[in-house]
Amino acid sequence: MSTPRIPVSLLIGASLLLAPLQAPAQQAPAPADFSGLWRIDDQASDNLAQVTASLRMELRREQSPTVAPAGSSSSGTTPQSGNRGGRHGGGMGGGHMGGGGMGGGHGRGGRRAGASSGDASSGSDDLLHPPPMLDNDAVLVVQQDAQALQARLENGEQLAVRLDGNHQQTLNGSAVARREAGGGDLQFSLQFDDGSRIDETWSRSADGRTLQVTERWQPGFLQRPVVFRRVYQRVD
Repeated sequence: MSTPRIPVSLLIGASLLLAPLQAPAQQAPAPADFSGLWRIDDQASDNLAQVTASLRMELRREQSPTVAPAGSSSSGTTPQSGNRGGRHGGGMGGGHMGGGGMGGGHGRGGRRAGASSGDASSGSDDLLHPPPMLDNDAVLVVQQDAQALQARLENGEQLAVRLDGNHQQTLNGSAVARREAGGGDLQFSLQFDDGSRIDETWSRSADGRTLQVTERWQPGFLQRPVVFRRVYQRVD
């Protein structure tokens, strides 16, 4: 008794269907090239006063008795401002990218242990340190190749992000950078030792002359990040 033959067309079709399943995982696509000298556009960018105001507004919102901290029970107890856990939220980017911060260093401004609801209002300004590098990002010198992006800040610090998605110690060891998924835009996170986090998205205009950096800055004492934008013009 002869064995029935399977049509060649069916064998080819099955192999084509299985090919994507057998292909090795590919590296994330290369982002746009951000190399160059970039200068801040003050008129189009959020400034320190605006970012600080956003931090103050979010802190007061979370200190309100009507806002329960993330993961709390419905016991009715008013949360203490010093006990708010630093939820390392996802999302962008990165006050600006993390670095020599104002008001005491690299993203400092973690939770104040033992702060009570009675002094939360008077002491809240002590927590409002600006995002790291916001005072050193007016000029960026960016170099980029197939493996990594490096941006030199005004104070000489280097922001380094590997483009293969692996972790990279950066900013004099004060943060760990990791690229997130993204197409032409560059998306990466910066995780600081004190629990604060920045998620950044770098976008370049079609003509390559404008760089927009959208940053989601979440100090350790906030449940939600604040979002701000820095815009640069290429000068070389």
